[in-house]
Amino acid sequence: ARTRLPPVAVHFVAGLFAGLAVDVPLHPLDTIKTRLQAPQGFAGSGGFRGLWSGLSPVVIRSLPCTALFFVAYDNSRQRLHQLSLISFGALREAPAWYIDSTSGAAANTVACAVRVPTEVLKQQMQVQGAHRSISLAEAIAKVHLIGGLRGFYRGFGATSSRELAFAF
Repeated sequence: ARTRLPPVAVHFVAGLFAGLAVDVPLHPLDTIKTRLQAPQGFAGSGGFRGLWSGLSPVVIRSLPCTALFFVAYDNSRQRLHQLSLISFGALREAPAWYIDSTSGAAANTVACAVRVPTEVLKQQMQVQGAHRSISLAEAIAKVHLIGGLRGFYRGFGATSSRELAFAF
């Protein structure tokens, strides 16, 4: 007999591969975008040098972030479906688009708890300057020095709002 993985394990594995398949190949483009938006400008923040700077936080976040999304999405979807049956009765469920979009919004909000701190670290590593890149440990120390724990969540509202729009 074939052994089946529990749904949470499947979501974690799927999340890891999905996250890496998107984030790693597109990382240099993200670095260019971040440098174009940096206060010191494109050239002052590194230009085309070190386009892979900041990849380590992206790789570190791929598993928990995408896995959290898939687990939260599936759980939200199941719960909303159950609540729909209780609220509307077995003959009339809530529309599928409502269940899917609300589940996506909830899942994206949960995933942002991991996504935002790693984005802050990645961006610190991407825009350090034309002459020197910094390590993940140096980026963590810098963000913590400047903003403490709150510094890791700088931009949470904007990021989660953007993700909510994508979810719907």
